[in-house]
Amino acid sequence: MEAAVYCRNGHYVGLLNEVIRGRSWHETKILLENPREPKQLPRFCTKCGAENTSTCQHCQTSIAKQYPGVIPAYCGGCGKPFPWTETALSAANEYTDELDELNTEEKLALKGTFDDLTSDTPRTALAGKRFSIFMGKIGPVAGSALKQIIVSVATEAAKKSMGL
Repeated sequence: MEAAVYCRNGHYVGLLNEVIRGRSWHETKILLENPREPKQLPRFCTKCGAENTSTCQHCQTSIAKQYPGVIPAYCGGCGKPFPWTETALSAANEYTDELDELNTEEKLALKGTFDDLTSDTPRTALAGKRFSIFMGKIGPVAGSALKQIIVSVATEAAKKSMGL
């Protein structure tokens, strides 16, 4: 299994143990005869300066390689959120607290959608619909910042249910 390296803010850095394969017998032979030095990845992210990691902060399970453009939200070893998921959810909650367009009950209901938008469950479609309704209530200016935070960690199913 190839282990991926991400910074604590969720920027993809590279693969820790990248497998290089020859496209022909000749290329494979050259690779076997001339082994490459392991690729050295930077200790800190070149996009934001955060520390890079290849393991879960809770259980030390390696972060498995995902499809290009897909950033995992939760650890496959312990089920806890990765640091970038925790940061995004915290930011979304703080941002929601500062919205003047919603009352206290509505703010709690909006916050209740966040966890369901970051994991595929039977509640994901419902959460996406509710999130979209709240975005209409708070308007495009305030809503765009909150939407950007949530979309960064939302699942593909959640994005579809939000109409994205």
